[in-house]
Amino acid sequence: MDRLLVVCFLVSVASGLGAPAGEPAREETALPALLREALDKESLSYRLLDLVGGEPENVSPDRVPPEVREKADQWIRRILRPEWVPEASKMRLEALIRQVEVIPPERIGFLWAEYPVAGGRLKLNEGLGCVAVLWANKNVDLGPDPSKTAVLLTKRFLDIPEDSSKSLEASLHRVEARGTELYVGTLVVKAHLRVEHPMWYDRMSVWLAPGFFYLAVPENAGEAGTTAHVGGHARFLPPQKPDETRPPDKTGTKPPADTPKEHGQ
Repeated sequence: MDRLLVVCFLVSVASGLGAPAGEPAREETALPALLREALDKESLSYRLLDLVGGEPENVSPDRVPPEVREKADQWIRRILRPEWVPEASKMRLEALIRQVEVIPPERIGFLWAEYPVAGGRLKLNEGLGCVAVLWANKNVDLGPDPSKTAVLLTKRFLDIPEDSSKSLEASLHRVEARGTELYVGTLVVKAHLRVEHPMWYDRMSVWLAPGFFYLAVPENAGEAGTTAHVGGHARFLPPQKPDETRPPDKTGTKPPADTPKEHGQ
């Protein structure tokens, strides 16, 4: 499993999913605990959930540079099939910062959106060089062959070229956690296994369990290296500080930093 792709997923579910704004998440509240137990059973050498530390810091829209928002929007629209992406005027990407305890620790900027889709809720999380796609729906069924189910759901949601989707294969293994069947693994385009610079759909991480389906899609454009984020991981502007250099007026209120002069002054 790719460490950064999994962290991207954990950020997606750490604050809950599937609840209206201001309300606690419902059936998805157990998801982080389920994942912690599953990851422990995987005997990973690092506690992935512990890498995502503290409460998220919400970021005001004015701190997100237009080119950062545009880049995230482009990747989301490139990856998802058009029928699952809201119109540009309705695609509202929220911003937050998470402390990720890598070496050295970093404060990572993420853009995310959540909206109802196909009888469930779709949560998109863009950051760390990948787009996380999490679909929560109580009717998600593993089917007799979870690997085939993962491939079918991937083709349903992602806009993979037809010639590549024909050789898309899933390699999953089962992890028992809290009495829930969780299948974890990778999706690959078999025909492209030896490609030197893979496209985004050539290798993805997938998690599948009753009630949810997750994909971590790397922002690979078939070129050397992963497409770099504009501004790097810490890609949001710092909070604006009030002007401390202007003295207050007689009422004790500071005047605006750039008060326009009257015509003729």
